[in-house]
Amino acid sequence: MLDAAGLGFDGFVDLVRDRLAAADARFPKRVHRFRRDLVPDVVDVPESWYRGAFDDLERRGELAPAAHAGGDVAARLSAVGRSYWRMLQDDAA
Repeated sequence: MLDAAGLGFDGFVDLVRDRLAAADARFPKRVHRFRRDLVPDVVDVPESWYRGAFDDLERRGELAPAAHAGGDVAARLSAVGRSYWRMLQDDAA
């Protein structure tokens, strides 16, 4: 289990992005629910962080048009999001 306080909001957004990339690779036609599919192992997540992460990624153009923010937010990465994620992976290597 991961603790949200240890991640901080920016770390939470990075984790959501990483897990969206992995989920998209496995299931490219699905939208992935943040709480249920991507971060069920993160404890004590402030409720506002789910929508905040969605808004942050959407504002940067990283989410595909199929994304929605009702209830448990759900999304897929856009081409921009996948490209940015790959750049981050290259920088980390």
